[in-house]
Amino acid sequence: MPKDAYYFSHDSNAARDPKCAALISEFGAEGYGIYWMIIETLSEQDGYRLEKFPKLYEGLAQRFQADVKRCSSIIEAMLNDYKLLLEDTNYIWSDSLLRRMAEKDEKRLKKIEAGRIGGTISATNRKQTSSNAQAVLKQPGSKSNQSKVKESKLKETKVKEIKYEVYEAVFLTSKQTEDLVNKCGEAGANAWFKELSEYLLSTGKKYDSHYHTILAWMRRREEEQAKQTRGNGHQRERGPGGILNGGSLERIRGQE
Repeated sequence: MPKDAYYFSHDSNAARDPKCAALISEFGAEGYGIYWMIIETLSEQDGYRLEKFPKLYEGLAQRFQADVKRCSSIIEAMLNDYKLLLEDTNYIWSDSLLRRMAEKDEKRLKKIEAGRIGGTISATNRKQTSSNAQAVLKQPGSKSNQSKVKESKLKETKVKEIKYEVYEAVFLTSKQTEDLVNKCGEAGANAWFKELSEYLLSTGKKYDSHYHTILAWMRRREEEQAKQTRGNGHQRERGPGGILNGGSLERIRGQE
């Protein structure tokens, strides 16, 4: 069946309808065949009505491969004698076809609406299911979330272990750690980490940011060294007191 072809029902005993029987009696099977070809033509039209134009019968005869005069006579009989077709000044139509197509269109629209509602419900359910799944994954206690956190911590720990010694009281991100190593070298950074760790463990003192604490100590150490350089005529190596240059870290802490 062609893609744009539409099914319409008709009675299996239509030939025994008095109007069709009279048409067959006068025009034979040809008349009955042209009747159904007109019905098929009507079913293809917008609104299932055939628009009139001056050469309409000639066009239909050519489509039906029928004699123009014979075809015109059969159509006129269906309109005027047997009322199988109806007309006004603009259109030809069949009441029987209009009724059947209206029923078919109503069923089709109901089916489309049911499918649309079903599709909307399915889409809503899928969206809700996806949202619930995402919410579960984002919960702190979910296995997936815990796995991601553990994996992240493991990667960070490996980076730390490769680059420097880890001190239990010092907490830094890998980016902060690399920045401090770049500023004062690996040995210098380790010295600062150890100094801060021992200080925190021995005093119980807490800092909001260990990274910024070390930066402040480094800045104050540099200021101390600058003063010593002006007084002694030489500059000491950077690093925490007692580790690399023998300076007094207690004096630097006392400035806090």
